[in-house]
Amino acid sequence: MKRVSKLSAVTLCVLGMGTTSFAQDILESYYGRGVHAYFAGNGQRAEELLSDVITAGSKDARAYYFRGLSQVLTKGGMTEAGKADFEQAAQLEISGKHSADISKALTRIQGPTRMAIEQIRAKARLAAKVNQVGMPRSGSNQSDPNMGNLVDPQKTDPFGGNSGLTEGDPKPMPTPESVPAVDAPSIFDTTPTPEATMPAPTPGAADPFSDDPAPGATTPAVDPFAT
Repeated sequence: MKRVSKLSAVTLCVLGMGTTSFAQDILESYYGRGVHAYFAGNGQRAEELLSDVITAGSKDARAYYFRGLSQVLTKGGMTEAGKADFEQAAQLEISGKHSADISKALTRIQGPTRMAIEQIRAKARLAAKVNQVGMPRSGSNQSDPNMGNLVDPQKTDPFGGNSGLTEGDPKPMPTPESVPAVDAPSIFDTTPTPEATMPAPTPGAADPFSDDPAPGATTPAVDPFAT
């Protein structure tokens, strides 16, 4: 307890002097020592140093993540041991209290513990997004005010029941019996029409295709000197 009180007293004194950056450097130094102890396998020492940083007023999410990791290390790998610190760290991370790259700080953390941390981080981000956009939570009875502005598909669907396309009685197609017959000559009819009858030849007329002379015609005399 003396160690915690000493760090807190020094930090408050420095903050009272108005040198915030120097106080931050002190907290950063203790945080670094705690992380070093964790990776050295000394979970208890790491938890003590990181608890000093948190008690002194640090809002660095990394301090909570690594204190939770130190508790998991002390408890023999039980992820549940650091859950409370992981959840607090996730809340600080999404609130923007510290701009450090959390993913970079957790690069060396792998396995089931890292998976548990990432699930907690994802859950916190989702909850923050839900609160930001004002979406109702699952199971809530809150109704969406925009639901009343939805267009009724029955009024806009041209194939719906209210489209008006089925108004009036249907008009039947004309049957073959109802179509009037038209007297038109068939192109296959071989019976000659009166206009197509050939006139009879005039008696006494010469046949232009016959070799016999026409009646009454004079046969020209044969010229013996013709060549």
